[in-house]
Order: sequence, then C-alpha cells, then structure tokens
Amino acid sequence: MKKQNPIVRALGGIKKHLSLTPTPGLKEQIIPKLQNPILLGAAAIGASASAAVIRLRANAKENQCEKIQHGLSEIPGIEKSAVQLKQSLASPRLVVKIQAEENSELLEIAQAALKISWDQNPAGPTSIDLRVREKGEEKTEVTVRELGFSTPIAYPHELYEYFGAPATDPAWKP
Repeated sequence: MKKQNPIVRALGGIKKHLSLTPTPGLKEQIIPKLQNPILLGAAAIGASASAAVIRLRANAKENQCEKIQHGLSEIPGIEKSAVQLKQSLASPRLVVKIQAEENSELLEIAQAALKISWDQNPAGPTSIDLRVREKGEEKTEVTVRELGFSTPIAYPHELYEYFGAPATDPAWKP
C-alpha cells in the first residue's frame, strides 16, 4: 500500500486541485502545489488580511498609550514618562514608568499618574504596574505598594476600591 503525503491527506477534499509532481532535485519527495486560481487567491487574501489585522492592533495599542502619556505630561513634577500596554495570557497590563524631577513629591505624582492611567485607559480596566523614580543620585522609587496596595502591581478590583469605576467605563464593576 502506497503511503499518502500527509499534506494531501490533511487537505482532503481539494486533492483534485493539487499537483503531485516530484520537485526537481528532491528524490522521492512529492510536494503539493496549488493549481486552482481560486484557492491560490483565497490563500493570498487570507494572508494579507491577517497581516492588516496585526498592524491595526499594534497601531491601536500605540494610540492608547499616547493618550495616557499626554495626560501624564500635564502632571507637574514629571520630567519624562513611558507607557506600554503589555498583553499577557490572562489579561492586559499597563506599565507606566515615570522619571520625576528632583525634590518632587513622589507619592502625589504616583497617585495622580495612577488616577490618569485608570481613567484614561481605553483598553478598559487593566492591571497597572506604576513606577515613579526621582531624578538624582539617590533614585528613590515609588510603586503602588506605597499608596496602600498589597502588591507592586495594582489589580482592577483594588483600583475599583481605591478610585471607583474608570471614566472610560463608568458602569464597570469587578
């Protein structure tokens, strides 16, 4: 009994649209080739649509972060900031890193930045990893733990207890 090529077996019903001619230079290996222009066109459209969706999602994440970063730039005492939306298996996490000017009130900056990040996050209620560092030799760092949270990352149910529902989704409850 002749062994069937696993690719041909997987494609099942479209065997008649495949060419099973040996590829030059390869001994006894048959590589299927699409001959039907409709199947070839469908494969090309699917590939280009997938690429477009990936690009759109990347642009949407950048736009979300820019909105939050613009809000952070209005807080007095912030020298520079970086905002990144990271997607994990469980849920997205907003990572906010801020460099404050020397002799700034780090706790006030952290609280204002956390409020802006919670309210202006278009991705909805997400965990927030906030780090505020003071510029200078000592480089004091403040996280949400210093604001009264149990871990260095503020989770949505804790943020709800601290601030209430986010401005982007006022009806949200944990």
